[in-house]
Amino acid sequence: MIDSLQRLGISYHYKHEIHDILKRIYEQHHEIGRESQDLHATALGFFLLRQHSFDVSQDDFDVFKSENGIFRKTLPIKGVLSLYEASYFSMDSEFKLKEARSFANERLTEFIAENSTTILGTNETYILDMVKRALVNPYHWSTRRKEARWYIDVYQKKT
Repeated sequence: MIDSLQRLGISYHYKHEIHDILKRIYEQHHEIGRESQDLHATALGFFLLRQHSFDVSQDDFDVFKSENGIFRKTLPIKGVLSLYEASYFSMDSEFKLKEARSFANERLTEFIAENSTTILGTNETYILDMVKRALVNPYHWSTRRKEARWYIDVYQKKT
């Protein structure tokens, strides 16, 4: 919800509510620990918390790696997209997030190649549009107004 509000360009109307929600998520994150098996939820939480200046560890993504320390190829594409966007909130010393970006870039590029000529359903088309946009212009680098205009069009396809 917070991500959609931001992408639609209307999050400023809910600034205090968003901060309160993120504060609760941050507190729960420290109580529960890093047990989530949902890459999308983990990466989106990381992205939003870092974006709003909360201290979150890159180690949260270790659970999505195989025994040999590389990200699993079987991770769902929506989660990989969120991981890619979250990786842009890395600090200079966070090599794990740089590895995550490299993995996600490769996997997202493969996804586009595999699905560009296929007729997809509404949700798949939405994800494909989001992947293409992220690779060309990651959300963190985008101009908010242009991103909102683009996202409104894509969001309409989703619903």
